[in-house]
Amino acid sequence: MFRQMILISAAMVAVLAGTSAALACASYQVRPGDTLSKIARSELGSIELAGELYRLNATIIGGNPNTIEVGTILTLPCGGPQASAGSSVAASAVATLSPLTDTAGLEGAMAARRVQVVDIRPTDKLSNGVLPRTISLPFGAWRGPQENPGAPPDLADLAALIGAAGLRLDRPIVIASGSAAPMSMGRAAYVYWILKSVGARDIAVLDGGVARWQDEGREMGVALVRTRAYLPELTFDNTWRADTDDVQAIASGAAKGTLLDARPAGVFQRRSAQGQSLPSTLPGAGNSPVTATLKSMRQESDPVASVYEMLASLKAAPVNWESETVVSFCNTGELGALNWFFASEVAGIQNVKLFPESVVGWKGQGHALAAPGESAPTE
Repeated sequence: MFRQMILISAAMVAVLAGTSAALACASYQVRPGDTLSKIARSELGSIELAGELYRLNATIIGGNPNTIEVGTILTLPCGGPQASAGSSVAASAVATLSPLTDTAGLEGAMAARRVQVVDIRPTDKLSNGVLPRTISLPFGAWRGPQENPGAPPDLADLAALIGAAGLRLDRPIVIASGSAAPMSMGRAAYVYWILKSVGARDIAVLDGGVARWQDEGREMGVALVRTRAYLPELTFDNTWRADTDDVQAIASGAAKGTLLDARPAGVFQRRSAQGQSLPSTLPGAGNSPVTATLKSMRQESDPVASVYEMLASLKAAPVNWESETVVSFCNTGELGALNWFFASEVAGIQNVKLFPESVVGWKGQGHALAAPGESAPTE
C-alpha cells in the first residue's frame, strides 16, 4: 500500500524511536495493510502508542518505522492497554484521547470516562439532537471581532466563556463540528488550538463531526448536560501561535521559517484577466491546500491511521519541517488551524504554529499582500 512506501523524515524516526524503555507483553503477527499506527490503535487501543511499539521492535523493523514486512512477529508493549494477537481493545481503556478520534473511539471512551463533548454548531442546529454529554459552545463564541475574526478572544473573555459553560480543562474534551467538510473540521481544529493553548491536554477532534455520528445511526440525545459554572484562571501558552511580528520577521527574511497558506490553490494564486499573478497571500508564502490533505485521508479506510499520508501530503510543499518554524494560515484561521492540527497534533511535528489572524488580520494591520513567489509585498 501507499503508506508502506513513504519514507518519513529523520525527525519523525527520532520521535518514534526515542530512548525510553518499553516492557514486553503479548505478540502480534503483521498482516497485509498493517502499519504501526494501525496496529497500535487496534491492539493497544491508541494510535499514540505507536512510538512505544516501535521502540520495543526497532531491531526487527529497522530504521524506517513505516516499512514493516508482512509476517513479522512484533512484541506488544505493556505501556498501555493491550490484548493478545488478533484481538482488539476497547477505546474506553485508552489513557488519553487520540487527537483525531473516530465515532467508535468516542463511544468507547464515553462508556468508561467523564468525557465532555463540545458542540460548536450554532444553537439553531441543535434541534435535531445532540451527542451524549454535550456542552453547547458555538464557534462564534471563540472568535475575535468582525474586522479580525481569526484573533482569539482575550483571556478574560475565554475564562468567562469556559467557566460559564462548566467546561473542565482537566477532564477529557472532544470537539464536535457539524460535518467532515474542511471548513467545519477547521473550526473544530481552531477550538482545539485554543483549548490546548489555555491548558487542556486530553482533547480531541471528532472526525466527521455530528453528521458522521448521525449517519452511523449512533444514539443521539435531546438535552445538553447540566454543568456547574466556575471561573478558571487561564494563561495562554504561545508555543503554537505566531503573531504578526513573527510573520513579518519570516516574510522579510529576518527569521528562519516558512509561511504556509492552507487555502485552495485558486484562492492562494489569483490572476487577472490578462493572466498576471495578483497579490493574494502573505509575502513569500507557499501553498499546501488542506482540501488535498483531507482528500488523501478520505481515500483511506482508517483515516486516523494515515498519519504518514498526511505528513507526506503536507511535505509536498517546499517545507523543511525538521529545522525551521512552519506557520500555517488561511483567510480567517479555520483552514490554517486544520493544517496546523494535522501537522502538529496528528503527525507530531514540534515546530508548527498557527497565525490565527491570517490574511484578514494581516491586511487589517496595514500590511500588504503579495503575489505567490514574491518575497516582499508590492506597494
